[in-house]
Amino acid sequence: MAAPNGTVSVEERTQLQRVFRLLSLELPLLAISRKLETLDKPCLDADTSAMSISSKSSEGTMKDVSRRERYKRLCSRYHATLQEEKSTGQDLVISRHQIDAKTLQNMYEHLGAFSNSCEKQAHAQKVGEFIWEIDDNLDGTISYDEFERSYLRARDDRSGLEPSHLFYLTCFLTYDKNCHGRIALDDAMRIFYLKYGDAMEAEMECHFGKLLDEGAHFITFKQYHDAVTKRSCELIDQHPSLAKFIKPQSSRQD
Repeated sequence: MAAPNGTVSVEERTQLQRVFRLLSLELPLLAISRKLETLDKPCLDADTSAMSISSKSSEGTMKDVSRRERYKRLCSRYHATLQEEKSTGQDLVISRHQIDAKTLQNMYEHLGAFSNSCEKQAHAQKVGEFIWEIDDNLDGTISYDEFERSYLRARDDRSGLEPSHLFYLTCFLTYDKNCHGRIALDDAMRIFYLKYGDAMEAEMECHFGKLLDEGAHFITFKQYHDAVTKRSCELIDQHPSLAKFIKPQSSRQD
């Protein structure tokens, strides 16, 4: 249940901290670990084949070494936080880590937001704008304080003009805890009640009318993402004085 305007409930804060942890530490750590495995594999192969060493260009090898060292430093930073948390019993992620554009894009891709490479490329160009809209200290990342403030602004906004990309992603991940890219329509209803209150039914019809008519019980992240993006465009079109300044990308609902 949502708290009064301007505040978050205990349950909301618990979910916000969980999603922030996922996006600022768990997902980037997983991505970096996989990159290290990929970079280390040629080295393992090279140990058993002298020819594989000679076939590598000196420039390429140096780039791999540089990337490997950078990834190891990042891994060490994440693991240091985890180790200190284990020792102290405190949640240190919200004070030490931030969400960056690459991780956001990776999450959208993992959840199945894109049908093809063109959609993926177009969205990658937009992610930086998503961050810029809520990046109060202009460091190119999202801190926990910025994350929570943006959630509150988007949740309490009824005009549809407040930047809400991260809000909708956060709400989806609140229910899709295993990141499978699908939630129940009943969960989508809870998200829209959180944002629209008594106007929830009308907004559900605007967003997912076809699915409701078909008797669907679940919704994919792509259907959800496309619907909220389309609705955002419609709300902005109702404010022509602002439409020329804010033009979110529109896409059709499957």
